[in-house]
Amino acid sequence: MAGQSRTRLASALKLALDVAFVTGAVVALLNALLFLVLLITPDSPLSRLLSITTLYEVPAEAARWTDVLERHDARASLDATPLAWVAFRSTSRWFLLGTVTGSLAYLGLCLAVVLNLRRVLESVEADAPFRRDNVRRLRVIGWALIAAVLVHHVLEFGLVIYMRSVITVAGAPAFPPLSLVIEDLHLETLGVGLVVLALAGIFRVGTAMQEEQSLTV
Repeated sequence: MAGQSRTRLASALKLALDVAFVTGAVVALLNALLFLVLLITPDSPLSRLLSITTLYEVPAEAARWTDVLERHDARASLDATPLAWVAFRSTSRWFLLGTVTGSLAYLGLCLAVVLNLRRVLESVEADAPFRRDNVRRLRVIGWALIAAVLVHHVLEFGLVIYMRSVITVAGAPAFPPLSLVIEDLHLETLGVGLVVLALAGIFRVGTAMQEEQSLTV
């Protein structure tokens, strides 16, 4: 019964991963086609489909929030930071090239995670999880997750530098809120990548023990 339950669970997860892989591949293809069109004709109406959205802090003297916010509880206090929701677009080919490179690299790493995880589930479904192939696959998953975080941050850092060079808020340099920066670090994904690498080490030991047991028998 336990084996049948594990097989059914592995089959269901494989189906979910198949859907995720196909969806990701279609998104990557559509993005590649969009970027290709925009690289050839940056002024195309399709450029409106490519925008970078972010929040910038607005200097307190540039907005009278006291006219908008009211406190109706004498025991409560208010602490508001004026923010501007910005949708940024650019027809610069360098901007487009950098964006497409980073975006497709990120999507490619995500697809690598999904593909290798599916192959691991295939071995679980076949009741043979402790295999050397799975050790390699888990390592690929772990490093791909870590690399995806790094690619994301490099892309974000580059966009921040570029946007700060062409955007000011009330005449001052544009800064996103610190809380938004911290939230966008994706430390949880980095942690998952490290956990998967540790799991690959456990699988390596388990595989060695199983091979040793097979030789002994």
